[in-house]
Amino acid sequence: GEIEKITDLVKKLSKNTTILLIEHNISVVMELAYKITVMADGSILAEGSPSEVEKDVRVQSIYLGV
Repeated sequence: GEIEKITDLVKKLSKNTTILLIEHNISVVMELAYKITVMADGSILAEGSPSEVEKDVRVQSIYLGV
């Protein structure tokens, strides 16, 4: 669908240029990003690699429903 088309395009473009991605679909973010900055209420909540951010208890609570 549409998400797969956009994801494929971002992957292709990111080979030659830096991409700033603002996205709320966490699975898309985890698939595409090398570094993630998570914001909540206008402040930075967490930063790091997808695996680091995914392990953050605050991110899990707010965005991952854990």
